[in-house]
Amino acid sequence: MKVSGFTSRRDVLIECKVTVKNNSKCFDGGRYRNRRIVINRYYDVLASSALQFGLKKRHSTNMCTMVMKETLSYYAANKGNVYCTLLDVPNKTVNFCKLFRCLVNRQLPPVVLRLHVFMYTNHNTGVVWNGVQSRWFGVINGVKQGGVLSPILFCVYIDDLLKSLADANGGC
Repeated sequence: MKVSGFTSRRDVLIECKVTVKNNSKCFDGGRYRNRRIVINRYYDVLASSALQFGLKKRHSTNMCTMVMKETLSYYAANKGNVYCTLLDVPNKTVNFCKLFRCLVNRQLPPVVLRLHVFMYTNHNTGVVWNGVQSRWFGVINGVKQGGVLSPILFCVYIDDLLKSLADANGGC
């Protein structure tokens, strides 16, 4: 067994990923199980609007691709112009205060919210370069890379922007 990732001692109990290699397959030693409980129990609170296709039951990002292709085909067949804006927002740009405000507004239970506030605001990390370890430093924004809840939290974070764009009625 090995502990992967580079976390501070304080985070180890909450956030370390224990990977056991068995016939080139990996499985987790408990971290993901706890996150799945949060996802399953609070699915309705964490669910994003109908404007997002990913990370939903009976949906996939293929639906987004299909909608884009159908829209382009429609305008091409009707000799119309198509203007498209694509937004690629890195996970590291997620502002903790806004994310937690979104979760409060969605009425995530306080105990679950406090746990996530603690995990995100007390997260320390470091860098190992050529075998030399840096000093520990705090992570001040972004969702955790590879975290089970991270994509869902990112969808919650970006949902208000998508709703505002839809309400602006600027497009098809």
